[in-house]
Amino acid sequence: MSYRYNSSGPDRYPTEGRSHPQLAGANSNASRSGLSSTTEPPAVNGPGPHDVEANATTNTSAANSNASISASSSFFRRWTSDRLASRQKPAEIDPEEGIHGELGLHPLHISSDSLIDLVFVHGLKGGSVKTWRKGTDPQCFWPKYWLPCESGFENASIHSFGYDSNWGTTRQSILNVQDFGHALFEELRTNKHLREHFESPIILIGHSMGGLVIKKALISAHRDEKDQALRKRIRSIVFLATPHRGSNLGSILKNIMAVSRIPKPFLADVASKSLSAQHINDQFTRCIDGLSIMSFYETLPMSVGGLSSVMVVDKASAILGAFLSQPVSQSGHHTKGITGIKGERSSLMNANHRDICKFDNREDPNYIKVRDAMSAEIAVILHDVVLSKREEARSQLAALRGFLGSHPQPDYSYDRAHGTCIWIEKRQDFCDWRDAPDLATAQRPSIYWITANPGSGKTLLATHVISHLQQLKLTCSYYHFQSGQTESQTISGCLRSIAYQMAQSHAAVRQVLIRSQQDNTSLDFDDIRGVWANLYKRGILQVKISSPQYWVIDALDECPKYNELFTLLSNEVPTFPLRIFLTSRKVGDLQRMSQPLGPSLVSVEIPTHNTLEDIETYLKDGLAELPVGSENERMELTGTILSKAGGSFLWARLVVDELQGAWTDQSIKDILERIPVGMVPYYQRAIDKIAQNQRDMPVVKSMLVWTLTVARPLHMDELAHALELDLQKTFPSISTAVEGLCGQLVMIDKNTGLVNLIHTTGREFLLSDSARDFKVDAVSAHERVGLACLRLLQSKELAPPPHQRLIRADRDAPQLPFLGYATEYLSDHLSGARSSAHILLPQLGSFFKSHALTWIERMCQQGDLDGLIRSGKNLGDFVDAQEIGSLVMSQRMQVRVVADWSVTLGRLAVQFGSALLRSPSSIYFIIPPLCPKGTEIYKSFGKSPGGLIVSADGNEDWEDCFATVTSEAGPPSAVACGEANIAVGRLSGSIEVVQYPSLQPELTLKTDLPVQMLHITLDGRHIAVGSHKFLSVWARNSESEEPLWKARLRSPCLTLASSSTELFGITANGRAWTWDLLTGKVLEEQKLSYKPFNPPPEGDLLLDRAPTCASLSPDRQILALGYSSGPVCLWGFDQKEFIDWATESKDAPCEHLLFNPNPDSSFLLVGYSGSRLSLFDSWSGELICTRSPDEDTRFESIAWSPNGKLFATVDVSGCLRVWESDTLATLYQVQTPPAAFRRLGFTSDGRTIIDIADSDLRVWSPTVLVRKNRDLVASPINGHYRDLSGSRITVICAHPIRAVVFAGTNDGKVLVYDAENGQRREVHVDPRRIYITELAISPVGALAVGDVNRDVRVYQLDNKLIAPVEVKPLQFLFQFNIDYPGLIAQLLFDPSGDYLLVSTAGSDSLYSISKASCVGFIEYPDTGGERRVWKWFNVPKKKGKDGNKANQFGLVADGQLQFYSVENFPTQTGESFPLDYTVEDRSVEKKINIVTLHEQSGIMVLEICHKLRGSTKSVTLFFQRQVIANTTAPEGESPAPNISWLLLGEANLQSKVSHVLGIVYDHIRGDRLVFLDNHSWVSSVPITPTRNKGALGGEKSLKEYKQHFYTPGEYLSYSQKVPPMLMPDRTGQGTTVVVFCRREDVVIIRWGLKFEEVRELDERDKIAGG
Repeated sequence: MSYRYNSSGPDRYPTEGRSHPQLAGANSNASRSGLSSTTEPPAVNGPGPHDVEANATTNTSAANSNASISASSSFFRRWTSDRLASRQKPAEIDPEEGIHGELGLHPLHISSDSLIDLVFVHGLKGGSVKTWRKGTDPQCFWPKYWLPCESGFENASIHSFGYDSNWGTTRQSILNVQDFGHALFEELRTNKHLREHFESPIILIGHSMGGLVIKKALISAHRDEKDQALRKRIRSIVFLATPHRGSNLGSILKNIMAVSRIPKPFLADVASKSLSAQHINDQFTRCIDGLSIMSFYETLPMSVGGLSSVMVVDKASAILGAFLSQPVSQSGHHTKGITGIKGERSSLMNANHRDICKFDNREDPNYIKVRDAMSAEIAVILHDVVLSKREEARSQLAALRGFLGSHPQPDYSYDRAHGTCIWIEKRQDFCDWRDAPDLATAQRPSIYWITANPGSGKTLLATHVISHLQQLKLTCSYYHFQSGQTESQTISGCLRSIAYQMAQSHAAVRQVLIRSQQDNTSLDFDDIRGVWANLYKRGILQVKISSPQYWVIDALDECPKYNELFTLLSNEVPTFPLRIFLTSRKVGDLQRMSQPLGPSLVSVEIPTHNTLEDIETYLKDGLAELPVGSENERMELTGTILSKAGGSFLWARLVVDELQGAWTDQSIKDILERIPVGMVPYYQRAIDKIAQNQRDMPVVKSMLVWTLTVARPLHMDELAHALELDLQKTFPSISTAVEGLCGQLVMIDKNTGLVNLIHTTGREFLLSDSARDFKVDAVSAHERVGLACLRLLQSKELAPPPHQRLIRADRDAPQLPFLGYATEYLSDHLSGARSSAHILLPQLGSFFKSHALTWIERMCQQGDLDGLIRSGKNLGDFVDAQEIGSLVMSQRMQVRVVADWSVTLGRLAVQFGSALLRSPSSIYFIIPPLCPKGTEIYKSFGKSPGGLIVSADGNEDWEDCFATVTSEAGPPSAVACGEANIAVGRLSGSIEVVQYPSLQPELTLKTDLPVQMLHITLDGRHIAVGSHKFLSVWARNSESEEPLWKARLRSPCLTLASSSTELFGITANGRAWTWDLLTGKVLEEQKLSYKPFNPPPEGDLLLDRAPTCASLSPDRQILALGYSSGPVCLWGFDQKEFIDWATESKDAPCEHLLFNPNPDSSFLLVGYSGSRLSLFDSWSGELICTRSPDEDTRFESIAWSPNGKLFATVDVSGCLRVWESDTLATLYQVQTPPAAFRRLGFTSDGRTIIDIADSDLRVWSPTVLVRKNRDLVASPINGHYRDLSGSRITVICAHPIRAVVFAGTNDGKVLVYDAENGQRREVHVDPRRIYITELAISPVGALAVGDVNRDVRVYQLDNKLIAPVEVKPLQFLFQFNIDYPGLIAQLLFDPSGDYLLVSTAGSDSLYSISKASCVGFIEYPDTGGERRVWKWFNVPKKKGKDGNKANQFGLVADGQLQFYSVENFPTQTGESFPLDYTVEDRSVEKKINIVTLHEQSGIMVLEICHKLRGSTKSVTLFFQRQVIANTTAPEGESPAPNISWLLLGEANLQSKVSHVLGIVYDHIRGDRLVFLDNHSWVSSVPITPTRNKGALGGEKSLKEYKQHFYTPGEYLSYSQKVPPMLMPDRTGQGTTVVVFCRREDVVIIRWGLKFEEVRELDERDKIAGG
């Protein structure tokens, strides 16, 4: 069936797919009529009469046709003149020409068992499509798309005849109705289909002039003397508004054509008073014997052009037998009485001339009338034929059942919900397959193959497609390969069943099969090729069937030899269009089988989202009658089932079936948690089929083990690599192998390539005994997977670099697909294989000694530290599961190694997390030496050749408290933690704000009264400070030293909270306050009176009580008030209305109230005296759980973690605990010394606890804080705390020429450290135990010690000193006291060691060591003359005027640079140079931390400490010496150059520098400025000397710097008091030493600068976790 539509025609389908017109037509609505009745323009330029059958506008008001005709003369003249004028112009193309349809007779629908033919003939200016279709919607072409779907038309073939009746074109025509009628006759006589069905009756249907054409064709048939068969076959005619006696409008059109000189002879045949029409009538009445005639006439007028409405064909003309054949009057009507025509019936239609043959939809009453009339005619005509055919067919089918082996049509009843599988009809590829044009040449079968995972609704889809095709009246045969039924799993059975079904539909197929039966007495059903040859190759495929035939074959994969079907089909070219719809699971050889079929096979995998939509639709339908409480509960249950279904339609259907018998919530829950009853047999059938392949059974079981056991679905490439590790086998195509070997249980997602079980219940099945030989033991499976992971991670390709230099090479891991999974989930499988010590322990022992660092690097490269934390926890679970008593000694040692690593992994995340994220490769040579010396990571990797060398006593094990900062600002009284800072309030009224995580001071606020309450707003911009009498709010970033506002309070605040614009507080007198955050304006104040749980008797006085504690919920909906006795009162905060009490049986004073900070939680935590904790629901006050301590004590402080999952407590005994919030289970505890004041807080990331204990700020980070999954344990983890309250170092200095470091302490000790091995010795103890503030050592061994009393003592060391162990007692030389204001700020020996410079705020003194006396002095009066900031430094020897080199001191003081002679101190050696710089606006310079001068380049670096509003910061400045030649020197003197010092604008470098360490002089690698960057990495930039100036960054512009090694937080927490320092190489080995002070000890790091990683200076800082 092929139609050649114009390319501009609308008969196109949307690209996304289309509904079949036969279906869509049934649902079309009346709105389409409006589209077609108003959008069809006239065929020619200018106004003119529209087509009498298709181009007129309906007017519902009736009008007299004669009146219309009388008014036509003006219209005629106007139209004629316009028409003639338009002949000179090109004619416009009619936009509807594309839908006219083809000329000639063409089939619209061929019945599979055709017994009768219907032929439609259009009228004037109509078309074989256009006349019968309303508008441009192809779905409204009712003869083609509606009639075949109607009852009574099953045996009807339908055709349409087209001819050129377009009067609106400029083409001349010589044709008339006689010609058109004869053409129709010839088409009927010679049509192939009609000749093949030479006995089938014919019904002709004509509209308007088409009725005249039909009459003329019948006349021609009667006159055919050679063959009267056609005449006898025409049994009925249906006339639709046929002008048997002409039409007045036809007359008008005839005259128009005459004036325009464009002859259209056929117009004369439809004109009023037409002799031709009368002649046809006369002849036709002689041919109607035995003919049934049905005439429909219009009853509504139609507007034509500019005329009033007219009746185009009136009733008198539309009914053939209305008048006798007598002469007509001038009006065109018969002059004698009415009489009838034998066999004619007539009926009115509520339509105009145009709409009498086209309809809005299948519910249109006019359509129903015409349809019923034709159906009745068919029933009468075929009555006897149908009975005869049915009996013949019944006899033939009975014979075929025996011949074909009794394969009737299969039962395909299947539960389907309305609306499922509709998506298939919208797919373009499906529509193309279904509606493909029937080519004139034979073609291969067209196959549409649907693949999907088992249980995903393929059978449901096949059922829908069958129903869909049947609804469209398309001939469909189908078959289902039934699992478990051998007779239903053969190709032979499928072919015989389809053959029988086709025989039911086609008489011709029955005939050919009957002949085959007669030729072959029996079929060998086991001979597939024989069955194919006998039934199809020589039979069915040779039958001439004009309509497409559809096969639907479901579950093809259940047939063991399904590939043979494709072999048979690939060699055949049927004589009819054959379209096959297949479903199967994904099979591995799909591509191979599809190659012979080429483009005729389309393979489609069911999209996941379509499956989920179908399941949801099915669930809504299946659960509609389930007895649940409410519609919301039904929707929630639907969502639960949908999420659990995992794309398995089978599981969802079985669950719905079981839920029909569930009457309780528990029953529903049980059904959802277990395997549905029907799934077990399904799985067992699957494994029975898999078990048929015994050869590959090990591979199958391995695939199932891996798919079942892995922590996340593997990609198919990962699975292939994993199986290679497990089985030592490779797979050319892993997808083919999986689908072919175990596709019944395992699927590969088409979009993602992930391998998964077909449903989650498959896991439960394979772990159960029901799986029989395929049962998977979970522990053994984890062991198997874990071993494979270890094999990969210990492979040669992943060996760690043997030397640090190799890190810089291209070390990208080879392309190992399974590596990512093995890295991330190794520990999960070790945890699952808990009891496999004898197999896994040796492998683990070897792994941790060889490849552990590569594993850690790979985890950190993912940018998340959770892998380290989770791995540590899983290793701990593995260790805990071992039965130590049953292990031999070597295994016990291995368990200890694994146990140590389980702790180390978590600690690496906590203490080195930021370093590992910034530079994962630092795990090889930088981080292990920094770890405690007793850990396995240090023992195995801490002393690697080429690694970092750390000399320090150090800790033997990890500590939970990794940093302690001591303040001397007075006793603390409050603490608050913000997003990136910590505020500590003190009794002195000061508030210190320190940065987190660096713990460096940020600012200090000053108030007049002791601080009682602190609150930092969420954005961190404001700090609220509460004291006994006042509340104030400070802007943290403001330059002002005053608060934004300050308000007096009658009672102190119990709690503070804030929004973006408001501050909320509850005071101790029971009042709730709301202030404007920025102005302090009181927005609301409300008294909240005490509500007793047991009110006093009526008449007794109710006393008000003051609350002792308060808390506001995070959403500020609920306020809780606690009292010294009685229950907690809950109030609605916005309404200030009482809600309820939070009560429990025991009555105790409430000391702590805290709402869970997570807005999604509704918990209120209450801490009572005696350390009892209770958890309440905040809305109802219901007690959820309570917990009492082992011993009676009292909580000092309680703090929630930001996410509300944990909280921390500390009691008066010093025990710090971490609790699980939901259960009040203790997860961690550590005993610390008691303190007079103790407050806790969590940092914003929730990974750190801030602990204020008297003057110490401690930072805790136990691993329990960073675990994402906190499994409950029987007992809490016990932490360890090391008390640091003893002696601490206050100053350090390095020996100028020897590898020795000296340190002074707060109790008068002088310590000396060997820089090579870290050995320490105490060389001096001041009997006064006085605080040492300054140290200096000369090249000749003179040691100067300054203390807090401004005393300076000078000692002499043995000049033969080699190492501290050889140091002899110090020899006292002399001492003196500085009697000037200020502490000793600096001690400095000159390069020769002969002189000692002592500097204070009020004076500078130079002492001669040999003379033991002061030889030079500068005094700075205290009357405004004291210096603010200054720093002395040594300057390389410089030639004086006498030509001799002399030592110099340099001094930077208050923005001036000066140089002084050492020998002639305080004589200056030149002029002063101004240093033009400014630090932050309005800040105050406090001191100069360091001045270092690179003489060769003229680069000077200053690090200046300044303070703004109490915030202490440092800034690094870079100056360049500028030397300009002097041309104005006096005659006879050498010109002295002009020198200035220019500030360099190295903003990028300044932003990176946290602290300057010094300059390294290296003639081989180049000089470098070494500094500590803002990520705690020791880093450097090169300094390149030039003739007159130097350049930072070398020859290139300064765009990058080198990062060397990381500095742990414990090394920096004390750096504000004792800054780290750089000690040049003293050994001759090129090693630069960096010295850090760790409170009570000195840490010396060697070889650190040889590690280099280039960083961009302008890279954006990233906040690293950990």
